[in-house]
Amino acid sequence: MLTLAVMTGQEGAYVKGPSAQAKDSLEIARKNSASDETVAGLGDVAYWDKILRNLNVASGRYYVTVGVESRDDSLAVAKAAATKALAKLPK
Repeated sequence: MLTLAVMTGQEGAYVKGPSAQAKDSLEIARKNSASDETVAGLGDVAYWDKILRNLNVASGRYYVTVGVESRDDSLAVAKAAATKALAKLPK
């Protein structure tokens, strides 16, 4: 099973702006992660939670989370899904 969630930083809703809102949300999640691994080349910043099997990506004003259950290639599947999702989001 694959889950995908997108949070959009809103103009005026966060004192530091929408892009900072997305990145700060990712960093809060990362601090709570038991086992994270940086993922290069995806969005502005990304990490893989090895225990929860979640890929977290901040790209501009968007924070995208992709979860993949019980697959040996979970990270590859999550990266492909995140890449497709990010490509479809408005700029």
